[in-house]
Amino acid sequence: MAYTRTEWKDHIVDSSTGTIIQQGTPVAALPLNNLEKGVGDAHRMLEVNETRTLAFTPGVQVIESEIDTPVTVDNVMGRTLVNLLGRTGNCEDASKFSSAQGTHSTDTTTKVNGIASIKSTVGDGHPYVNTVYDLDTTIFKRGANKKFIALADVKNGNAVKVELLFSDWKAYESTRGTSVITDRFTTVWTLIDTEKIAADSTLSRLVFQVTGAKGQYGNIDALRLYELSQAEYAAIEAMTSDKVAAKYPYVDGMTNVTNPYAIVTGGNMLPPLYSGVSSGVKVELKNDYEVKITTTTKLQWYSIAGIQVQPNTDYTLSVEHDGRISVYGVTSKESLVPNTTSDKKVTFNTKNNAVIDVNFSNAEGFEGTFTFKNPMLTVGSEPKPFQPQKRSMWAVETELAANPVTGADADALYTGDDGLPYVLEKWEKVKDLSQMQWTGETLTYTGFKRVYSPIDNGVHYSQLVSKFDGTMLPNIGGGVMWTKGDLSQLYINGNIIISISNVDSGWGDKYTPTEEEIKAYFLGWTMYSGTAGNSPDVPANNLYNGTGTKWWVRRKGGNGRDWQNATAELPTVQATDWTPYRLQYLKAKPSVVPVEKYETGAMLTTGANVVEVGSGIVIREKAPLYGDEGYGKQINRIDRSPLRHKLKSFISIYRGAHLDTVWTIDNTLAHGNQRAYTDADEYDPTATYYTTYTMLTPTLAASFHVKAAANMRGTVAELVEHVGDVERRLSVVEIQKADAAEVLTWIKPTLINGWQQFNETYTASYTKVKGVVYFRGRLKGGSLSKVAFRLPKEFLPHENSLFVVRAYTGSVNVSCTVGVETNGDVTVYDQNGEVNLENVVFPTR
Repeated sequence: MAYTRTEWKDHIVDSSTGTIIQQGTPVAALPLNNLEKGVGDAHRMLEVNETRTLAFTPGVQVIESEIDTPVTVDNVMGRTLVNLLGRTGNCEDASKFSSAQGTHSTDTTTKVNGIASIKSTVGDGHPYVNTVYDLDTTIFKRGANKKFIALADVKNGNAVKVELLFSDWKAYESTRGTSVITDRFTTVWTLIDTEKIAADSTLSRLVFQVTGAKGQYGNIDALRLYELSQAEYAAIEAMTSDKVAAKYPYVDGMTNVTNPYAIVTGGNMLPPLYSGVSSGVKVELKNDYEVKITTTTKLQWYSIAGIQVQPNTDYTLSVEHDGRISVYGVTSKESLVPNTTSDKKVTFNTKNNAVIDVNFSNAEGFEGTFTFKNPMLTVGSEPKPFQPQKRSMWAVETELAANPVTGADADALYTGDDGLPYVLEKWEKVKDLSQMQWTGETLTYTGFKRVYSPIDNGVHYSQLVSKFDGTMLPNIGGGVMWTKGDLSQLYINGNIIISISNVDSGWGDKYTPTEEEIKAYFLGWTMYSGTAGNSPDVPANNLYNGTGTKWWVRRKGGNGRDWQNATAELPTVQATDWTPYRLQYLKAKPSVVPVEKYETGAMLTTGANVVEVGSGIVIREKAPLYGDEGYGKQINRIDRSPLRHKLKSFISIYRGAHLDTVWTIDNTLAHGNQRAYTDADEYDPTATYYTTYTMLTPTLAASFHVKAAANMRGTVAELVEHVGDVERRLSVVEIQKADAAEVLTWIKPTLINGWQQFNETYTASYTKVKGVVYFRGRLKGGSLSKVAFRLPKEFLPHENSLFVVRAYTGSVNVSCTVGVETNGDVTVYDQNGEVNLENVVFPTR
């Protein structure tokens, strides 16, 4: 709290008359104690390093600070959500659902995520329609002793109500999640306890029920089903619906905390006005915070759109202007400040809106030029003097996982002693299984094949595997019979084993696929007999069984059985629209991994700060540009200059290292939600452009646990430490630049004594960096204890050395010894099936 000084006055008395001319300030305990307190506070601010710990939670919050201070991230913990419905939950494929007492269809005009929702309509003569999704009764049965939560975003079109529930079609029906709201989607949820399912039940269903008369309807989207721990299940009943919805957002299949960020906005919640959009009005930007608009008699406006706010919170907008100002609630689609407002200052409540638009306009019926200057949006009911927006960010590109049910063994993102971000990584994450080394078993199974690949440093039976449709492959234990496709196991011998149904792969029972053919499957290609027909389904069940011509085809849209792009050439590139299988497993030995892409400059400013915590950020990706010479340029045009990910929203665009504010944002021909474009005279052909943006794909956010200085001494200490970190980083950068100046050349050795390269992908080779020799690649087939190759003079070690490396016998991983002698001889002992040279590292003479 600020110090309130005492105004001390002399006690003045007329010496001749004794009249008191001025009453002096009494020397009393109250003012003296106040003085002592002020001195003590000042000493504490300068001598005591005080910090406070804060939690920035997903979403938008207001954080007060008494001083300007940098923020240090202590940790962000990993989390994994697994939607057991896979991508069926996006409600874009009506064939995955069935309806009774009415109909259902996809609705592309009313949706929350993606391209459609499911619209359910009550039939003639029925009080409701049930649209159902059938669940796996091997999981949803009595005796499984599992707990689940099902959630969906629902909208009542014109019916009495819409509801989400679980039913075993016998005696058990879960508590219904109900909504009657017609103007927007709301999240409803229901809890499921498998021990309440009837013992003789043969059905387990999620039900979307619309109650009403014939022709009345409702919509459902973002349907998700998550397994819960017993503790989570017990805690949910005490949570508000908003908190439940925030904790369990919609995700496709298996999703980790991905690319988390915290954006801190202090002082003014309004960004510079160049980021605005107009209704077609003529706009003249005088400076960052002054705009003139020229209108006709029609109502026209210039809008600062998409401002993140905290719901049910008072904000004050103040603007110097001679037109009209208004505020629109985007979430609830309602006016918060009407467009007839001519006041210079207005306080409003955001109600249930998380996003608002601030608009500058004329009054309807009046044409002319109107000026808006120094707009200021602040938290609270008291207007504050104008100041520009102060915006900062802490963001990284990384994935943070944990056990999806218990939350145990969470990856941890933290700030190291050097001020840089690191991850204590407990989970290995494999996003593309086509890059692994696969072998197909010769054992014959009916209707499916098992394939396996060696895994290093994996905890047995800890794997999580998601299929191309987002569904999870059950994890089976040791000694369990393999009876079908779509099962997985990280076995005790170090192999990851996956069963693939013949219907998915196109391999017949009599055919064993090669490694490259297995990789083609994981790239999204299905095999079939080109001799017998022209797709896996023409004729029916047209599998390849070892005779005739092999052909491959991809799935249209990456799912379903609509086939495209047939080819007789073995595919080696990922199929269009394919979503790869994903694998992650617990590491036997966790590792510390430095984060490669990051921005770490978050600051709290004095007063109220709005902190937005989210995920899915992409940091300074090189921007592809489209536009003929002499014309303007476009970023993220879907058919000419798409970014790597479908884009949710631009955060910033850079010309080189500097923020570039000349770009206009719209949604025309966008790869995702937005495209950016600029005129030819604003484009610099000599510059490289970058952009920071958020991905459209649903991702998972997590809380930031941070610390910030609470007084001046704390701030000074933080800044001194930061300067030291910067100096260390500059030193590291100089070293890295010097290292980069050395041309890294990998040398392929001449092999002798029968030793061969394992394959072209893993070519055995060696290099030297700063006097240290590194081996890589794999060998096979040579004579044991015989020299495999010889190193030249400049690569010789200073002493004879033995290295333990991994070898693969064709069924298990084993240890193998590689010797490197001072004369340059490299000898392999113990194994010759497939010898991995990666662990061989030594200094030269």
